[in-house]
Amino acid sequence: MAITVVCLLAISGVSSGKQSGKPFNENTWAVAIYVCADNDLEPYWDDGSLPMLLNIPQSESVEFIAYVDRLSAEGTEVVKISGGTVEVVDDTIEEKNFGDGATFQWFLEDVSVRCAAENLAVIAWDHGGAWRGFCLDSTSGDQIRPVEMREAIVGAGVAIDILAFDACMCACTEIAYEAAASELVDLMVASEELVAMDGFPYDLMFTPLALDPKKTAVDVAFDMVDGWAGYYSELGSAWYATLGVIDVSVIRDGFEIFDNWTEEMLGGLPEYLTDYRFALRDSSRVSCVGHYQVDVIDLNRHLLASDSIAGDAGLKDAIEQVIECVDQAVLYVYNPDRKVDSTGLSIYWGVNDAWDSSKEKYTEFASFALDTSWAEFLDQYNLLIPS
Repeated sequence: MAITVVCLLAISGVSSGKQSGKPFNENTWAVAIYVCADNDLEPYWDDGSLPMLLNIPQSESVEFIAYVDRLSAEGTEVVKISGGTVEVVDDTIEEKNFGDGATFQWFLEDVSVRCAAENLAVIAWDHGGAWRGFCLDSTSGDQIRPVEMREAIVGAGVAIDILAFDACMCACTEIAYEAAASELVDLMVASEELVAMDGFPYDLMFTPLALDPKKTAVDVAFDMVDGWAGYYSELGSAWYATLGVIDVSVIRDGFEIFDNWTEEMLGGLPEYLTDYRFALRDSSRVSCVGHYQVDVIDLNRHLLASDSIAGDAGLKDAIEQVIECVDQAVLYVYNPDRKVDSTGLSIYWGVNDAWDSSKEKYTEFASFALDTSWAEFLDQYNLLIPS
């Protein structure tokens, strides 16, 4: 989940202006936020995220820019945030569907024109639902699906150093797979779990960058997790607040590993059906509505705990390779005490009615489902288990 928006002109230090058509000065970093506030999260932008962004010290080498779509107003605003002030740099853009991949592509293309920077961090701000997508636009009833995200990134042709999600459950195999397939994303910063209404603590996350703009992408991503941990470790109610850094190139290099794993899992049916069921039952799962998202490494560790599976050389090797791949891909992760078994990346394992009602959408929204044997595995698994 995330955050949202009030009238920026009511905030001290805000000025209004038309788009000049000229890019901003060249910077070391641009941080571009795609604010889909056209829903019930609107107040959390102005009351939460924006004040945190205003706390970040001014830097001549770091640009913070947000593209804001509100529920309460027509049109799209582009605002620049710097040193405690907000400047509306474009208020002439028509109402857009922020739940559409085409709009996300436009955003990336526009950012590349407005912000001439050596490094780019992109943050999707809104609701998230793992493979179901992110950035729910209530006016249109639309949401960006993982496959749409990849198409948008490829269509824009914009290299992204950090793709981050101030949105629930986006640290999933299905989204990481699309980011990897784009070949334009280096790192992802996201949570397997729910994201509290406070969302990203932007000041804690990005003040280190403002003070040292020469930081690498890995440095910045780690600072984001440290800032998150510093904020949420003090909130006892945020027992679920995980956040991690994923090296997307490792996921891309591991496509064959994932494919082999899903084939071996499929080949193990029905012999290991009971072992699969117990492993799924005992593994760390995402809370609330995302409980069919299961942690990849924890799941596979429970699979290996089965003597029968451990005795199957092909399946055992496939499981060990997936564990190693994900372990290498997740560079850094923060977990509260109650989520110590979360290792940074989830995968969908729908069961019974949940699978029956979602399988068509799953295979449509997530390329991973059909590029591997995972959708077929879930189909066969659900045919074999009791309803």
